[in-house]
Amino acid sequence: MIKNDAGEVAIVHKQPIQKYIKIGRNEYVFIPKRSVSFAWVKEEDVDRILAIEGNCNCPNKSSTRAFRIASEQEHRLWYGLADR
Repeated sequence: MIKNDAGEVAIVHKQPIQKYIKIGRNEYVFIPKRSVSFAWVKEEDVDRILAIEGNCNCPNKSSTRAFRIASEQEHRLWYGLADR
């Protein structure tokens, strides 16, 4: 799990689109960059965001999780560090 200095957790939205999420008083905007939609999320909100389901047009699934913990590769890619 990747955390920043404020203790926030790196989360990605599975679709490379801008996505706004409000959890209680906390607001998050997942910003797409380099095909990764990324936001830093307060640790107390992580489980609630990871539980959000998105619609799936797949023939075998009615829904799927819309968010996941960012991988090191996604984090590096979003920040433009993947080639370094």
